[in-house]
Amino acid sequence: MGKVKSFFVLQWQPMLTVVLGIALLVALLWYNLGTNTPGLSAIELQTVQDSSTFSNLIANPLFLPFKLPLFVLQQLGYTSIFALRSVGAVYGLIAAVLFYIVLRQWHTKRIATIGAALFVTSSWFLQTSRLAAPYILYPLGIISLFVIFYWLYKSRHRKLVFLISSVVAVGSLYIPGMIWFVGTCFIWQLPQIKAFVKKLPIWVLFVVVPILLVLFAPLVYASIQNYHIALGFLGAPEAFMPQEWIKRLLVLPVFVLARGPLEPVLNLGRLPLLDIFSAAMAVLGVYWYSFKIKLLRTRLLSVFTFIAAILIMLNGVTMLPLLLPLSYIVITAGIMLLLQQWFTVFPRNPIARSLGIGIVCIAIGVTGAYHMRRYFVAWSGDPITKATFSYQLPANTTDAQ
Repeated sequence: MGKVKSFFVLQWQPMLTVVLGIALLVALLWYNLGTNTPGLSAIELQTVQDSSTFSNLIANPLFLPFKLPLFVLQQLGYTSIFALRSVGAVYGLIAAVLFYIVLRQWHTKRIATIGAALFVTSSWFLQTSRLAAPYILYPLGIISLFVIFYWLYKSRHRKLVFLISSVVAVGSLYIPGMIWFVGTCFIWQLPQIKAFVKKLPIWVLFVVVPILLVLFAPLVYASIQNYHIALGFLGAPEAFMPQEWIKRLLVLPVFVLARGPLEPVLNLGRLPLLDIFSAAMAVLGVYWYSFKIKLLRTRLLSVFTFIAAILIMLNGVTMLPLLLPLSYIVITAGIMLLLQQWFTVFPRNPIARSLGIGIVCIAIGVTGAYHMRRYFVAWSGDPITKATFSYQLPANTTDAQ
């Protein structure tokens, strides 16, 4: 009893901080979730309909980690917009927590908190996660792979890590194009994976491998039955359009930094995906990483960014969320460099050090306020948004409100 009391005495402040952080994140993700638009978008409606029956799931299992909860909700009769979009919000919550964990492995607690705060308050994150559409799975898949990398290197719970990592990796394969990220990680870390597996009891392999085969079977079956599913699995386009591909590739940095895509579901007008402050920090972050080429995470970020750019080039703006976590990882490094240089100039002046931290906190607060106003006020009230989100579920699939 004394040990428990001592633990709470020592840890109550960190625990309170975590609880408050999760509470704020929940409020951010679920605030007006069912009423911020008059209805569903076409992609949301299509996703819900594709998840309405078990036969639909088997016929097209792409995005199965998102469709399966939608299927369960519909079978239970929970088909309000709020309930359906809660699936995206839950995945957004998971992505945000995992993103902080990733940042915490590379940066101090202060820098990781700043980076995670910028990430979760960005309109890019909010528009990706607060939908009954599977866009949030793209950043979540990327973030999950970074977490697996960390676990394989540092975790002592080998059996649990192997099971969870394997299930997450196989689940990620249901996200179009994610095979290239998973395959890259597997090939890159093959020696470490072999060494890791050799230390496991043989019974773990006999239990886990059949589970993985069962989980992967629906995707294999559907791909054999329908080549469109196989193309989606690979993130491959159905038409050969080299000129369009080159155009998409050239305009990609413009979308992020200067003039965003005209895609009402994922963006407001032609505003860039990043604000001025975040864009400036991204430039600083790229500068910092350019001097850290030997770091594993630098090489991994570079390869992931290359794969993401190719997939966006081939498939269009619907895959832009792949760049979301990669961008904010670089932005966090930029903030770290900015504060690092400030503290180098003022190594012992507490007033100057506090001033530097205060200025950065004010900039982050203003940036977060801008993005939340951009999403909750400007985007939700935009006539184009209202016209885009005007679809309703058929009467026989909706529950009484």
